[in-house]
Amino acid sequence: MRRDALRHRDGAKPPIGPVLDLYGVHYVPNHAGWQPILCPIHDESRPSCTVNLDDCYFTCHACPAHGDVWDLVMLKESCDFREAQQRVAAITGETAATTPAGAAISGPGYLPRYRRSGGGTHARTVR
Repeated sequence: MRRDALRHRDGAKPPIGPVLDLYGVHYVPNHAGWQPILCPIHDESRPSCTVNLDDCYFTCHACPAHGDVWDLVMLKESCDFREAQQRVAAITGETAATTPAGAAISGPGYLPRYRRSGGGTHARTVR
């Protein structure tokens, strides 16, 4: 099952705002487009991360962290996609869409590019 299929009933991704609230990240709730925030993955005093509440996507310009609401939870809580999906559902008050046991989310052994293990040139780890 493709990860894009795991959306709310109305076709939108789960909101990223409640997850940012849980991690204590300050943002402007009604801001349209990209806005600067402190990166929830690493400690910093000046914002190096941006978030788009409409697209439910974040990207840090100081570390390789980026992705959607599920990537944020996977990076912050060191869990796999299924656990992140359940945690996001609990945070937002929605029921988690489920995938059949053993089904790949978006390709073989889906993990964001910066979380894969191994010695290739694309292997990066967020610390």
